[in-house]
Amino acid sequence: MKELKNMIEGMANRSNIDINRRKTALICVDLLNDGNNDKGFFKQRLGFDISLMQKIEPKVIELIKTCKRYNIPIIGVQAIYDFDYIPTSMRKRFEAMGIKEGGLSLKGSWGSEIIPELKKIGLDLILVKSHYSAFSPGRTFGFRPGNKEVEQYMKISSKEDEKLKSNEIKVMPGYFKEANASKKDIGACLKNNGVVSLDNYLRDKNIDTLIIVGASTHVCIDSTVSGASERGYDIIMPIDAVAAEGIPNEGHLRHFTYLSNQGLFKAELTTTEKIIKNLDGE
Repeated sequence: MKELKNMIEGMANRSNIDINRRKTALICVDLLNDGNNDKGFFKQRLGFDISLMQKIEPKVIELIKTCKRYNIPIIGVQAIYDFDYIPTSMRKRFEAMGIKEGGLSLKGSWGSEIIPELKKIGLDLILVKSHYSAFSPGRTFGFRPGNKEVEQYMKISSKEDEKLKSNEIKVMPGYFKEANASKKDIGACLKNNGVVSLDNYLRDKNIDTLIIVGASTHVCIDSTVSGASERGYDIIMPIDAVAAEGIPNEGHLRHFTYLSNQGLFKAELTTTEKIIKNLDGE
């Protein structure tokens, strides 16, 4: 693991980034209570070491504040993993890992909420996903904070969906379908409390570069990085602002293994300090 860490730090130290503020967005993946809080599912139910995920919080907040100064869009990604919403294949993998229905990151629960430190600063888009990748078609939708219809729905348990549908009220699959449909004017859609896909939102803003931070390096970060890469985005990853939970009897090996692979094939590894200096024009 020491060799991997040295390799990653070497790539970050050699990075030479040049960020165009007008064409860049910051995506913060899955910094949620269930993962980052000592009372959350990862630590309490699975016994994971979440120290790396907690350690990156100040760096992520520092990046968000810097991006806000330059009007760089900030997208907060929220995982909703009710078995009613995730694909059958994903449910089977959860069950194999001992994650049962009614467990991780449930809609309407404290555990699925984005950590309060991030929400206080202010996000431009909240991207809800019921798959690993923030780009997953048909399993994601983005909405602007202040959309009362969606915010109210996100506070309700999935158990209420049948009742809501009987009253002709839109539920999660409806939001997924709406976001996946093509939109001519994404800005107008969001102003009118609509929902959008992440890719359409970014294309509408002429974004071609993504700064990706958050968790978990070997699962949701990796899937989101892959989704961004196959869509042609340039990806920048600060190694001190991405993390994963430590697995019992393994530690953080998967974090370093996946981060090194992402740095070799899909993203430019760098540091928070380098990004901020570049954005500040230093």
